[in-house]
Amino acid sequence: MYRRIAVMYTVLVFVLGFLCVNIVTIISSPAAEASKNNSRRVLEVSEKRGYIYDCNLNPLVNEEKYYAAAVAPVGESAAAMRNYLSDEEYSDLISRLSKGELVLVKTKEEIEDSEGVTSLNPYLRYSENQLLAHTIGYLDKSTGQGVSGLEKSYDEYFAENSGTLSVAYYVDALGRILSGGEPDVLYEGYNNKSGLVLTIDKEIQRIAEECADEAELGRGSIVILDAKTGKIKAMVSRPNFNPDKIEDYLNDENSPLINRSLTEYSVGSVFKLVVCAAALESGISPNFTNDCTGQTEVDGIIFHCHKHDGHGVLDMKNGFALSCNTYFISLAQKVGKEKILETAEKMGFGTSVDIAHSLSCDAGYLPTSNDIATSGDLANLSFGQGKLMASPVQIAAAFLTVASGGNYCYPTIVEGFADENMNVTHSEQKPPTPVFEEKIVKQLQSFLKYSVDYGGGSLAKPKGSTAGGKTATAQTGWYKNGVEVYHAWFAGYYPTDDPKYVMAILKEEGDGGSTDCAPIFRDIAEKIEAYESGGD
Repeated sequence: MYRRIAVMYTVLVFVLGFLCVNIVTIISSPAAEASKNNSRRVLEVSEKRGYIYDCNLNPLVNEEKYYAAAVAPVGESAAAMRNYLSDEEYSDLISRLSKGELVLVKTKEEIEDSEGVTSLNPYLRYSENQLLAHTIGYLDKSTGQGVSGLEKSYDEYFAENSGTLSVAYYVDALGRILSGGEPDVLYEGYNNKSGLVLTIDKEIQRIAEECADEAELGRGSIVILDAKTGKIKAMVSRPNFNPDKIEDYLNDENSPLINRSLTEYSVGSVFKLVVCAAALESGISPNFTNDCTGQTEVDGIIFHCHKHDGHGVLDMKNGFALSCNTYFISLAQKVGKEKILETAEKMGFGTSVDIAHSLSCDAGYLPTSNDIATSGDLANLSFGQGKLMASPVQIAAAFLTVASGGNYCYPTIVEGFADENMNVTHSEQKPPTPVFEEKIVKQLQSFLKYSVDYGGGSLAKPKGSTAGGKTATAQTGWYKNGVEVYHAWFAGYYPTDDPKYVMAILKEEGDGGSTDCAPIFRDIAEKIEAYESGGD
């Protein structure tokens, strides 16, 4: 009751005080200054930066709107807002109106226009569950400038293609808003559709994010490339964040603001694809065998296979499918470090990739010849351990050299730019670089398919389709509560006869690539297939 009395008292003060208050201009922008000469006062409502679109010109930002009202200190404007506001909000509104302010009020529902109240429907820059958040980035709330991701890389472009929404009121000689007149709602470039066009497919991005969350990926990444071009169709990093509430994440121990798709990690057994490629290019037969007893000694160091009682005699295809470490140690000694390092470099290891202007993935680390000083160092490299590091984008690009038919395609996320009429000017793409001859590609493809059909990647096989890929469980050298932390991987493509998409999936602190990541690959592939075939 006391709160209502206080509100009624404030209303009375407002009504009495309204007759003698001297209204002052509350906007100091150039537009507002200019409006003085035209006997108008301007309330700036919203500034909308240039768009970001997916490959089908579906907006990824400026997609949702909110309800708002511009409220002027005239007539019964305060009373018209009573049912839309809490007592506290209503008291604040009356207090500001009594000072002659123009007030922008956000509401949960649409408001009817009335004297002194103008209903508005401005754009939100980000959605509540923003897709591609890490890659899009976020803004500095105080300046409106891009701080990270594409928002930072293309900050000047987005600013040049921004627009404003404002409401202009006519005033008398004393600067008081005139009653009875309709204000002008000004859309100055606010409906401009110009924007940055990405290679991302919004629906594939949505599928990948939903699958990551359903599988409780936790901390990790998913990268999906077009198998023919290297264009990025989806890029997921977890944990996710809300771009409008950055302050909530600054001290989060899980570092949700890091784009893990662009971050380097220990690689593990997905590197065995490189060793097989180097061996085949060196003329080593896929029939080369090794008898795995569960361990092998190199330079006085005992290296263990994950199958402690051994795999027995394996050829290259089975050694790859079963991810036998002792097989690959033997194979690497036969191939030699120079050829392995050369092949890895051709497949993109050790080189940063610019996926957009001023937006790059980590270069990772490809050991030099000097780093591989002993046979023990080479043994570590043979199954992706030691100093070797790479990002999920790099791993996806490496597997694409096989899926594409032997070419290294530079991953990119920018398709071009759309003008205000939605005409797209396409950006120049780097031409692919030939890496492998067809016979090498066919052999590697058969290994990858066999690994999914009969090996550790069996949980990656999509229903009604085929896939090729490789799992990994990478040692990190980090320890948590005295136990070493491992990263789980799956990298591969589907279908095998005519690959469409390449994926790299990473889970930090995973149990294994076969159980943590391969099922995510399968779920994404099945859902993309349903989406592209028009199914549910």
